[in-house]
Amino acid sequence: MRIEWWLVRHGLTEWNVQHRYQGHSDPALLPCEASGLEPLRRDLAGVDFSAVYSSDLARCRQTLEYARPDLMGRCVADRRLREMDFGAWEGRTYEMLKDDASYRAWIDDPQRVTP
Repeated sequence: MRIEWWLVRHGLTEWNVQHRYQGHSDPALLPCEASGLEPLRRDLAGVDFSAVYSSDLARCRQTLEYARPDLMGRCVADRRLREMDFGAWEGRTYEMLKDDASYRAWIDDPQRVTP
């Protein structure tokens, strides 16, 4: 039996552009992001998927809806596929957090310190 996984990152949000941690927050894709997703649409065209899973966040569902709208009805949205939860750091940038001791500890040792 052969299994092939396709891991796809969502398109751009305003927070991506602003370099904000978004983790479990749910900003939508930028209104003009369709052109940025065109290469993904081409790459996925005609690929037969036996299953489709996505994070339950809007940016992920919107990415699938643009790239392969025909798969939306089969997609299993699962909150366990969300990005890392940044807690109180969500929506903040490196510049906003760089002087926070717990943030610096996480940057220096992410295996030991969590947001």
